[in-house]
Amino acid sequence: MSYKHAISRRHMLKIMGVTGVGAALAACAPAAAPSGDSSSGAAADTEKKEMSIATYADPRNEWQRTIAKTWAADNPDVDLNIDEIIYGEMNKKQQAAMATNTLWDVSFSGVKWFPFLVAKGAFVAMEDMIAANDPGMDDFFSAGLAGCTYEGKLYGLPYLMHPGNPALIIFNLDLLDQNGLQPPADNNWTTTEYAEMAAAASDPDNLIFGTNVLPGNYYDHCSFARTYGGDILDESRDNFTFNVDPAS
Repeated sequence: MSYKHAISRRHMLKIMGVTGVGAALAACAPAAAPSGDSSSGAAADTEKKEMSIATYADPRNEWQRTIAKTWAADNPDVDLNIDEIIYGEMNKKQQAAMATNTLWDVSFSGVKWFPFLVAKGAFVAMEDMIAANDPGMDDFFSAGLAGCTYEGKLYGLPYLMHPGNPALIIFNLDLLDQNGLQPPADNNWTTTEYAEMAAAASDPDNLIFGTNVLPGNYYDHCSFARTYGGDILDESRDNFTFNVDPAS
């Protein structure tokens, strides 16, 4: 890989890191051009370098393609291929691409399968690139960076983080006031107190029900399990606890 190619990759990460893209550099690169006479060397220098990026196929993530196009316009020596990948298909596509040595140079990943890909050698550690072109590391939350770290090394930059689906609870203050209720004054309230408040605010005859918290997936299980002192994994971190009796 030529030095100019390396700078192009780093510069791309710098631009995208400032915007907050969760990108990781693929552990693959085009082979260096064979050595030859001066005329063939000159032709190789002017030939565009092929690079690729996988972006999140979602209208809310159109900014990923906008930034990629901006970078491509600023680096005319690179022929950048911009793909749109559906989130639910990305894990399988990344594994298939890794197996066929066609993985994108830059791609997004989900924190659920990211460590597996890193362990299999899909991505390269980014410390050297960051040292050469700091994307503004102080702008990132430490928890987000931790999710992009594997065995002490950073393999990506976070662009989104949240604790799960029930990330917050919105209270209808008018409804509470009508029933003589007050929202919690601090964070020291329990799920039981929340359920009691919801029941007191309900009026089934008028189709008014006090809550719309309905667990539907493992994100919700995580929140409810931790509310009552449990967790989604056992102490060994080897077994999922969804179907385990808490008393056992």
